[in-house]
Amino acid sequence: MTSMFARLTRFLSHSLALILFASIAHAATPAATNDPVAALRAVMASRLALMPAVAAYKWNHHLPVEDMTRESDLLDKMIATAEKNGFDHDYAITMISAQIEAGKAIQDRLIDGWRFNQAGTLENERDLKADLRPKITKLTEKFLMAVKAARPALASCKAQEELRDPPDGLEDDIMAWRIAADGIIDSTPCR
Repeated sequence: MTSMFARLTRFLSHSLALILFASIAHAATPAATNDPVAALRAVMASRLALMPAVAAYKWNHHLPVEDMTRESDLLDKMIATAEKNGFDHDYAITMISAQIEAGKAIQDRLIDGWRFNQAGTLENERDLKADLRPKITKLTEKFLMAVKAARPALASCKAQEELRDPPDGLEDDIMAWRIAADGIIDSTPCR
């Protein structure tokens, strides 16, 4: 009986985590807005909302969170895109690397929890290669355009504070959000 209760509790906690992140992704879907910082936050939240599904796939297939080949490929492609859009090479590396690190932080937190709770195979798995990676790549491209649009506004202290403030639903991943946000905000003092 206790074992069945423990399995049910783990199943419900995993399901709840996936449902919560799905609702964040839906709520954070970028809508037409005249506020470039809000649009940037929405793209960032949408990208991070995919990370629980990535973590579930990696958990089910016993894959490590860090995938240096994938990260290097994504970084190279996005740096080239960023530079074509006028971003400095070093800044492009910093902001894109921060998004990758934020995603890995969420994956690590979830997988550590599943390991601690001795979770079995998770249900409702999404395909990493056919579904999730193309969406992550597309959102990373949208992210670059959103950064470009928001960058002038991010010179203000108020806009930087707004960007650093995690959106609703990411209470368990505040540090991941801050990693992502701080990678965008240059070292230039705000005004």
